[in-house]
Amino acid sequence: MTTLASESITQVRVDTKALMDNFKYIQDLVGGETRVSAVVKADAYGHGLERAAQAFHEAGCRHFSVASLEEACRLRKLWGDDVTILKVVPSLPSQFEDALNLGVEEVLVSADQRREWSEWLESKQARMAFHLKVDRGMGRLGFSYEELLRELINFKDSERISIVGVMSHLPASEEDPDSASTARMNGQYHTTGEIRRFSELVGEIRTLLGGKKPIFHLANSGATLFHSNSHFDLVRVGLALYGADPRGEDGSDLGLQPAMSLVSHIVQIRAIPTGTTIGYNREFVAPKPMFVAAAPVGYSDGFAWNLRSNAKVLVQGRLCSVIGRISMNLISIDISSCDGVKWGDPVVLLGKQADARISVEEIAKGAKTIPYEVLTSIGRLAPCGHTR
Repeated sequence: MTTLASESITQVRVDTKALMDNFKYIQDLVGGETRVSAVVKADAYGHGLERAAQAFHEAGCRHFSVASLEEACRLRKLWGDDVTILKVVPSLPSQFEDALNLGVEEVLVSADQRREWSEWLESKQARMAFHLKVDRGMGRLGFSYEELLRELINFKDSERISIVGVMSHLPASEEDPDSASTARMNGQYHTTGEIRRFSELVGEIRTLLGGKKPIFHLANSGATLFHSNSHFDLVRVGLALYGADPRGEDGSDLGLQPAMSLVSHIVQIRAIPTGTTIGYNREFVAPKPMFVAAAPVGYSDGFAWNLRSNAKVLVQGRLCSVIGRISMNLISIDISSCDGVKWGDPVVLLGKQADARISVEEIAKGAKTIPYEVLTSIGRLAPCGHTR
């Protein structure tokens, strides 16, 4: 088998110190009474599950949220039982054995699911930890408010199902905090009102469960950052730990540190005359003589095709426009404003160069998408490097 000694021309680089600092920032924000669960699903939002999880663990994290058993297995290989793992997507019956063996905490979202788990655990004479999920506006997973209260009788004295948590998920946590009176107006949905209603649910469940003391958790990144009354016992933070603002604004303005960068290198420089066409469909026509550089990065690396003329990159610390269509593996860059650019010089598509920076939020706006998709697309498809 041949092993390559050289690095890839195009690299995703992840600053693990930034990840650690973001975790500490969030933990300080919520205070010592509230735990932070690091959401590391989707390969830690493209940052690499093991790499990101190790950074969070080094910063003090002992609670992780995942979407799959495969992700849970990778965490168990790192730390065994030293960490708590919450699986936020329900498992199917064919996965129950693995879920039990991995010691994950599962979510319960329906009466049917509760019955399946109860029967299976009874057949194994086993007991397992669960979090009850109530739907408070997402319309995806979870009991309705009324269903949850009715179902509690089935959990209170169960020998097989141990209720260790009650949770929900906010669909619009980036909304600005609002007054209680405005949130109540006409019964209209608003994050502030939903947080208040979840607080009421906490009291009811504590009463109905008697001496049992599950943890309560509601906040995702947006709620953690902008709604301090949503923190409860645990916050489940994803995007903010990776340095981005869920509102689509610049995360650094909040004190967060972007951790991912995407860097390629120039493989050709050309002087082109007026009228030269660039890219598929000859979409760009040079309005004047120009210097154009090519870099081997494209939509196969997660640099979105629909960025097109909205794309900017950094060359020599200067913002330069991508011209023509973004190809699968190549982009063309107008470097006419730069001096002395050489073959092999770095091109930053996401991240810092000199005193300039391109943020994930900027890319998301240009591509008419969200930072989540940008990070997971870039991290998933480009070869990974590593910085500390």
